This record gives sequence, C-alpha cells and structure tokens, in this order.
Amino acid sequence: MFNRLPVRGFHTSSQLWRDYNSVQEVLGRIKAVASEAIVKQVGAIYLFDVKEQGKYYIDFKNGGGQVGEGEPGSKADVTISMNEAVFLQIFNRKKSYFLARISILKIDFITGELAPATAFMTGKVKVSGDLSKALTLEKVMKATREAADAAKNKQG
Repeated sequence: MFNRLPVRGFHTSSQLWRDYNSVQEVLGRIKAVASEAIVKQVGAIYLFDVKEQGKYYIDFKNGGGQVGEGEPGSKADVTISMNEAVFLQIFNRKKSYFLARISILKIDFITGELAPATAFMTGKVKVSGDLSKALTLEKVMKATREAADAAKNKQG
C-alpha cells in the first residue's frame, strides 16, 4: 500500500533533510542537468528575481540549455519573484516523501518544504509572463531531484 520510505532518526534540525542550502547550489544542480533533451521538454526561459540575492536565469529554450546569473540573453518567458527562503523551500521539495502529504497548506511540518502552487496562491511567489511555461518548471525540478537522487545513490 505504501512505498518503502527511508528510515530516518528524529532530528531537531530541518537542515538535515535539505539538499540545497543556497540559490547557487540549486542553480549548480540545474546546470548539471541541462541538455538538448530537457530543452526539448521544457522550451522556456525563466528569470528568477530572488530578493536580496539577485537575478538568475534558466534558459531551457535554446541550444543545450544555460543557467546563469543576471538577465538571460533572450527575453524570459516567465519571471518569478520570491525571497531566498521560499526559493529553497520550493526546490528542496521531495514529492516521494510520505511526510510531504502530512501538511498544513502544503508546508511540511518536518522539512519546511513548500509546494509551488501554494507559494503562488499565498503570495509568497509572484509570477509574470506565460503561466503555462511556469507550470513546465516542474519538469526542471523533477530533473534536479532525479539527479540529486542518482548522485546520492552513486555515493552510498
């Protein structure tokens, strides 16, 4: 009935559950999954305006994909504005955890993870541009989660 879950001990720090501790770590992982295949799947340019951190872009519309700081070379299809804490909560989200289903407003009790739709609906994230392209961002997030899982499995 339930998928097998990794058994973890009780910890008072949610930091132990996180994969990313900074915007740069998230972007580094996204850069690692950039490819012509993902560009074909996503077909969008995202601009993240992370308050007090700066602007970052993911160009999964052209060539083999690019990730960088500042403005993209072409006009962004979607601009997403949020603070760093919300950015990390969204990208640290793990769909496979049963714990993520035991939540209030989709904010996980243990991990502090945040569903993108909830962040948008509660005003923690502002989106402008093509909302259908914003929804394809889940493909990017899924690819980064899979790459993180693969890296962990390879190490241990």
